[in-house]
Amino acid sequence: MNKKFIPFLSLIFLFIVCLNNKDTQWDSIKNDILTLNQYNLHSLLKKYNFKNSSELIIKDNSYYYPVAIYFYNKIGNSELTEYQLKYAIQTESIFKKEALLFIINKRIQDKSFEELKKVLKYYEKQLLNNDLHFFYDYLYDKKINEMTNPPEDKFYSDLIYDIVKNNRNDLIKKENIEKITNYIIKSKIYLENENNVTKQILDMVRWSKNDNFLSILYYYRIKQTSLFLRKVESLLYNNDNITYDKLSVVRELGVKLGLRKNIYYLFHKYYKKNVLITHFYGLDALKYEKFSTQMFLLRVIPYFREKNAVNYNLRYKNIIYNYKTVNEKWIGEVINFINDYPDKYYTKLLIDQLFQKVVISKKKNLLIDNVNKINKNLLPVSQKSILYYHLYLLDNDNDKWKKIITEECPFSFGSLTINNGKIDKNNLNQIKFDDFSASAKIIIKKINYLLEFNLLDEALKIKYDDLNNYEKMYINNILSDYHCKNEDYYTALKFSVKNLDYQNNDYYNIDNITLLEKAYPRHYKDLILKYSKIYNIEPALIFAVIREESNFKKDIKSHKNAMGLMQIIPSTGKFIASKLRIRHYNLKTPEDNIKMGVYYLNFLRNYHSKYEDILSSYNAGHSRTRQWLSTYRKYPEEILYELIPIYETRHYVKKVMRSYYIYKFLLEKDIENEKFTLKK
Repeated sequence: MNKKFIPFLSLIFLFIVCLNNKDTQWDSIKNDILTLNQYNLHSLLKKYNFKNSSELIIKDNSYYYPVAIYFYNKIGNSELTEYQLKYAIQTESIFKKEALLFIINKRIQDKSFEELKKVLKYYEKQLLNNDLHFFYDYLYDKKINEMTNPPEDKFYSDLIYDIVKNNRNDLIKKENIEKITNYIIKSKIYLENENNVTKQILDMVRWSKNDNFLSILYYYRIKQTSLFLRKVESLLYNNDNITYDKLSVVRELGVKLGLRKNIYYLFHKYYKKNVLITHFYGLDALKYEKFSTQMFLLRVIPYFREKNAVNYNLRYKNIIYNYKTVNEKWIGEVINFINDYPDKYYTKLLIDQLFQKVVISKKKNLLIDNVNKINKNLLPVSQKSILYYHLYLLDNDNDKWKKIITEECPFSFGSLTINNGKIDKNNLNQIKFDDFSASAKIIIKKINYLLEFNLLDEALKIKYDDLNNYEKMYINNILSDYHCKNEDYYTALKFSVKNLDYQNNDYYNIDNITLLEKAYPRHYKDLILKYSKIYNIEPALIFAVIREESNFKKDIKSHKNAMGLMQIIPSTGKFIASKLRIRHYNLKTPEDNIKMGVYYLNFLRNYHSKYEDILSSYNAGHSRTRQWLSTYRKYPEEILYELIPIYETRHYVKKVMRSYYIYKFLLEKDIENEKFTLKK
């Protein structure tokens, strides 16, 4: 063994011995180990009076696996790491399966297949008990068609190659080729250009049956474009066991080779051969045909009657390009589209466009008369809340729609706007987490053990999709708190927002304060309160802008080059710096970014008094906002903001205002509970 590992291994022995010492404080030991570096190693050994011990047993066997992985990450593989992994298996710890998989994966990574079989033989009973049947089948050299499907991970490509190489005769059967093909597609190893094993697998399997699809993957790997296209045509012409996944891969690789148009023309040539080819042709036709002509739509639409992606795209384009006026027929087309695709992105756009067109054309009664044809029960709450708010603005009987939106979507922009941002705190309860299922308790325990050693990647590998929503929410809270502790507020917020989808209601009908506070955190509160006071901007508005602009990620950079918490573009940053007379600043530094962003909100207040106008200017620019206000000045303010022509800005104003109302409520609650005060 390498001598440089001895001090580290000694510390592991020390760690295990200390765990057996009832008088030793675990938190102290753990904290010392987690600060391990080459400079403090000897002082740590001296601190705990290290002595060798023959009884290397950790009292809580659940620690074997996280300790093994922690030290593996520090010093690599060692006999002691393997020893701890074996104990994790033999002592029936909660990490039994993970420890066994780690040992197996290490042998695969080292391409030690004979050693792998020895390990599998040694742990034969555990393989079947741990749902690792694929490795059991590999141990006994089962035929490919008898084997359990391999894990869908490119990591196992070496093992798949070993199986294929040792079972060439199995490749005579078509079903075996399909099993290997399915692994290649699901694991996406066809994209692993640096991995020669992938090329070897493809080369070996494709020749066994001269398989067109696998040949396509092979010629992609060696960048033979002419042969690639020849095999694509052969696949389409022969209708050779075509699946949606295969065609998706063909198009994906064609794009990567710069052959998008070539693939399109092949789809066009054979689009009547197979319904799947027809669908892919339709998708690509959206990019290459002109939609100003009704002829194309009439030619293609008959092939797309199903409610699928192609039909969805074609129908939307037909509604947008081929109807010049608002009439009963157009509204009927829109309503049918909404009912067929209630949860799609274009549906949200059409609900907006429906409102805008009937307002501008003064035909609101056409919508109100037909609104009962919309199947509102199918709409997700986000679409529903937009529709209800629009009807509230249009219908003379707006009390009806006010009652509906405030009852069904109380946390939507529309409901909060109607109620002047008031939130009834009596409707918000605290979540009490208890009474978990046995499987949830084990998963929670695993995640907590791993996070003690900062083994986040290992914790995230643990699946909890089968738990109930209540249990998922608790786990997301654990992961959110962990990221907050490490000041990764962006990722923390992602886990908190997930919980809004898991609750019994939905994102726009939050029924407890715990979820609300987690989803609308008050990070950087000292800086926000400081510059709120200096520039006289409400802290709730600053929190709202930061949440919606950057999700509290301090160094984020957008595709438009906007930077930092409040997403300031460099040119605007220079303008602000000149106004503040500062030379040195960093837009990715929280204090500089917040200071400059809050100043800019205050600057825009010189031109606009309403928050909606300020936010529109912040997002799209002052001149554009002034133009929109002038164009739509004859409409009431509530309707005016719904007519902003750019969807991004229209949506931005609404989502920031929604967050503003929620933050205003939470900050008032914080002050009531004396979490922090606004100093005068």
